[in-house]
Amino acid sequence: MNGFLSNPFDDIPLEHRESAEQVAAYLVNVRGGAMFLSGADAQLLAQWLDEAIPVPAILCAIDKVAAKRRAKRVKTRLSLNRCKATLTKLLYTKTGQPVVEVQKVDTYVAVLAQWSLDIRNAWGPDSILVDEQRSFANRLDYASRQAWTREEFAENIIVWINDFQDDAWAQYGSLQMEWIEDAEIELQHLKRLLTGQRWVEAVEEVARDRLRQFFPLIQAQELWDRFTGVVDG
Repeated sequence: MNGFLSNPFDDIPLEHRESAEQVAAYLVNVRGGAMFLSGADAQLLAQWLDEAIPVPAILCAIDKVAAKRRAKRVKTRLSLNRCKATLTKLLYTKTGQPVVEVQKVDTYVAVLAQWSLDIRNAWGPDSILVDEQRSFANRLDYASRQAWTREEFAENIIVWINDFQDDAWAQYGSLQMEWIEDAEIELQHLKRLLTGQRWVEAVEEVARDRLRQFFPLIQAQELWDRFTGVVDG
């Protein structure tokens, strides 16, 4: 992924580069478009990482904002800046106290085993990319046997989620021309406001969103919820 880090990332300390790449890759998987963060987003991301905001929380905020955009299509481009308020609500109460307490590392074996089982149980006769889903579930089983730190669990699983979403779009999503046509119809009311590349990106975001809805258990929000105890493990 190093190839898509452009000048705005030069201001991000080296110790945060890998995390920055993970966030950028996830944002692209959600919205489509080029592998690029704007200067404003890169600066904001550097601030969050300096403040030790967990990457899974940032990605969970992206998922939540994407869901809101699904309910009401907007002309603005999905960006990290538009996730700021959601991230704050995710992490803190109005008085500034943490909303949730992260689970202890020794509970992750059960959490990951249950997550893997839930994915397998969600398969049905109409499921798509079952082999890829099985591979992801197998990776969760593998992780459950590792003596990793919380950060190592998160880093590896985020890579696997990004890999899955990359593969899903390449193998299936980008080939569904009816999704593109449906997206163009859905966004028709915005067509005069979105021109050129921005229109293409908006259409792709809707198509990617449709694909992602097939895999609600293989998203960053699921990682954050399970690791913070929002979902019973």
